[in-house]
This record gives sequence, structure tokens and C-alpha cells, in this order.
Amino acid sequence: MRHAVLASPFSGTQNTSSDSSDAPSANVLEHLIEFIQYAYGHYSQLFEDPTVAVFRAAWIEQLGDLARYRMAVAGLASRVYAAQQQRESQQLTSSALASASQPQDSIQVRREDAASIGQAALNDWDLEEQETWREMARDWYAQGVGETPGTGRLQHHLALLSKGEGDELKGLYHYAKR
Repeated sequence: MRHAVLASPFSGTQNTSSDSSDAPSANVLEHLIEFIQYAYGHYSQLFEDPTVAVFRAAWIEQLGDLARYRMAVAGLASRVYAAQQQRESQQLTSSALASASQPQDSIQVRREDAASIGQAALNDWDLEEQETWREMARDWYAQGVGETPGTGRLQHHLALLSKGEGDELKGLYHYAKR
């Protein structure tokens, strides 16, 4: 699904033609987010189920992995939406140039554009969402390290999360613990 999002016309990596085949690829990102949310809920229920408590360490690591992947998708979403916004503004500009001979009253503003929160607010929201998921992933991995201290994979994941937020010293600590 991630590769389909990157290959979609809205990501800015392909031709920006606007035919009807673009519509299904526009929803791939939303489906990816829904799938991650569903999987996260599923593993959360398994984590809380006492009948499968023997797999608790595995559920903790999986929940951390899903939170970390959701963090990455939040960053991908902001890039995709920015590319989509740029594409739409280019189309609006070209249509405005084409209709320059028409009076100003005939230029219609789309409802979606009028109700937009703006690109800056959207980027802040995506950044906040990304940081929220980073915190969740870090919490799950830290809980996993607390329950199984000898698992180097969890230290590695914590190091990657620390490096992503700019705390190289903490990342080095987790790499050394590995």
C-alpha cells in the first residue's frame, strides 16, 4: 500500500494528468491508515487478553512496530497532501489563465478549497500526529525492554526513534545497550 501511495499521481512522482483513473489511487493513503489503525486495535486486544499472555512480549513489540509505521505514514501523508495541494493550485492557476477573458463573477471557488484549514495548519497537524505516534512507539518499546531486557531489537528501535527526533546521544546509548 505504501508503494501504491508513492506511485499515485497525488504524490507528485508521476504524470499529473487528471483522468478518471486517478480517483482510486487517491484513497490508498486513507486505506493504509485505516489498516494500521485496525491492526493496532487488534494487537491491543491481544495484548489485554489473559488467555494469550504468554505472547505478551511479542504483542508489545508488534504494537511498537505499528506505532512506528503509523508515525512514518503520518510523514508520508503530509508530503502526499502537499503534492496534491500543489497540483490542484497549478490546475486552478491554469484554468484561471484560460478564463482570463471572462468576468470575475464567473470564477467559481470550489467548496473544498474554501473550507480548507490551510497548508501550514495541515503540516502542523501532521507533525503533531507524527510526534504522537513516535511517543507511543517509544513507550511500547520501552515497556518491551522493561519486560525482556536482553532483546537487542527493541534497543535498536529505540535508537532509531531517538535519532529521528534529533537526540543522537540517547540514540548512541540505545545502540551501545544493544
